[in-house]
Amino acid sequence: MIIGDIRMTQEEEEAFVPVIRQAINYFRTTNFTSIETGKYEIQGDDIFVMIQNPTTVTQSEQKIEGHEKYIDVQFLIEGEEEIIYVSRKTEGLVASEEYIENKDIAFYQHVEHEIAVSLIPGMFVILFPSDLHRPVCSSTGGTKIKKAVMKINKVLLFDGWFPVSTSAEVNSPLK
Repeated sequence: MIIGDIRMTQEEEEAFVPVIRQAINYFRTTNFTSIETGKYEIQGDDIFVMIQNPTTVTQSEQKIEGHEKYIDVQFLIEGEEEIIYVSRKTEGLVASEEYIENKDIAFYQHVEHEIAVSLIPGMFVILFPSDLHRPVCSSTGGTKIKKAVMKINKVLLFDGWFPVSTSAEVNSPLK
């Protein structure tokens, strides 16, 4: 998981791979006040954004979820939200529902070592397939928020960036 803010400096933004920089730029330059809730394609099924107006719930009321195919870039537009994070590598993790491939989602039973991340408008979190999360939370629940969730096919993460493996890695003395 990566936590950020669209008001970051250009030097900070340049640390991200191109497709993530494009997502940040989209959030920075889009006037969300005129966009209705719904799903909007940016690059077919590989990149799309969902505009949502949910009401927060408490951590105990929200299921832990994870994705296999997509990276989530969750951007808060209005209100305050907590996103609860835990690593998919946490011991004792048990799926409570089977993976639903056409929705790219699986749900998990209660786990320990969760971390709450508080977001205010302008902040975003990047959640990779190794990151499980409980979105749309707050300490008391009942808070109306507006957010944009961009889904990026994980194969695009390396497109035009570093190859998955290089000859330098194969011949590395660090192996």
